[in-house]
Amino acid sequence: MPVFGRELTRKYSIECISPSVLNGQGQCGTGLALFTGPSVHIVRPSRVGAPLAVEVRKDADWRIRGSGKLTCCKYCREELFSIRWPAAGQGDQILDSLQGELDVRRFLKRILRSPDQQAASMTLDLVRAGEAGVDEAIFNSLQHELSFYKVRSLAIRILVERNRDRDPNPLLNLVPDGHIRADRSTGAIKGAVKAPIVTRYEFGFGRLRRLDPIGQYDTILQCYPAPVRMNAAIGLGDSGEVGSLNSLMKALKDNDYHVRAFGADAIRRLGNAGLRDDVLAHPARELLVELLRDPFRNARIASARALGSLGDSEPLTEFNPHSSRDRSEWARILQGKIPPLKRIWPGDLTI
Repeated sequence: MPVFGRELTRKYSIECISPSVLNGQGQCGTGLALFTGPSVHIVRPSRVGAPLAVEVRKDADWRIRGSGKLTCCKYCREELFSIRWPAAGQGDQILDSLQGELDVRRFLKRILRSPDQQAASMTLDLVRAGEAGVDEAIFNSLQHELSFYKVRSLAIRILVERNRDRDPNPLLNLVPDGHIRADRSTGAIKGAVKAPIVTRYEFGFGRLRRLDPIGQYDTILQCYPAPVRMNAAIGLGDSGEVGSLNSLMKALKDNDYHVRAFGADAIRRLGNAGLRDDVLAHPARELLVELLRDPFRNARIASARALGSLGDSEPLTEFNPHSSRDRSEWARILQGKIPPLKRIWPGDLTI
C-alpha cells in the first residue's frame, strides 16, 4: 500500500540585492549567517542580482508569507534579499519532505494559517495534484480522532473537489450524524431540527452530485426554518450549477429578508464562478431588480452588489433609492468598489 509522503510546496524567487551579502557583513557591521539552520540552508551568492540556491531539508517547516524583503537587522534594516511568492500555477514542485498522515494534517493546518491568497494557491495545488496516493493519504489523516473541525472540513472539501462524482458514503462516515442528516431531507419539521447534510456547505457536500444537492435544497427552501434555508441558499451558490438558479428564485422571494439577502449573494457567487451570461438570461435577474426596492436594507444592498458584480448596472442607474446611505452604496458599486464575499473554504475563488 503506497504511503503519501509528499508535500506540495513552491519555488520561492529569492534574489540577492545587496553587495553586503557577498562579504558576509552588513553595512552596520552585523555578521550574516545566511539562514544556515536545521531546516533550510541558503547558499551564498556569487554576485548581486544572482538567484540564491535554497536547500530545504526533509524535516523542513519553513515558509515565506507573501512577498517582501529580508533585511540585515532591526536597527539598520539594510535590504539584502528580494523574496517573491509566485502566483498560482507558477513554479510548482513536489518535494519528498513529509511522511505519513500526521504530516498531511500539518500541511492542512498550514493552509488554514496562511494569508488568503497563499492559502488558495496551496489548496488548489492539492486539489489538482495528480500523484497516486493523494486521496488515500487524506482519508488516512481523517481517521485520527483528534482532527480539528476546520482541518476535517478542509480535508473533506478537498476530496469532494478532486472528484465530485465520488461515493458520498465514506465521507458521510467521517461526519458526526452524517447519515442521519443525509436521510432527513423531506417533510415539515417541528422543534429541534437536524438539517440535511447538504446544508453543511463548508464540507462541500452541496457539490457531491450523487446526493442530489439541488433537489434537496429546493425542498429545504419550502419547509425548513430560516437558518436552514439561509444555509441552503449559500449551498446553491456554492454548487456552481446553472440548475440552482430555479431554486434560488424561491430564496429571492422568501418571507425572511436574511434568506433573500443570502439568495442574492448566491447568485452573485454563481456569476463569479463563470455563469454570468446564464444568470443575466435567467428570470432570477428580474427578481434581483425587484429586490432593489426591498423594505430591508440587507436585501437591497445584496441585490445591488450582485447586479454590479454581474456588470448589470442599468437597474442601478434607473432606480434612485430614498436613503442617502443607499445612494452612497449605489455610487460605490457603479465605481466598481464592491466588497468581496466571504470565502466558503480556503480554495474559494468565487468571492
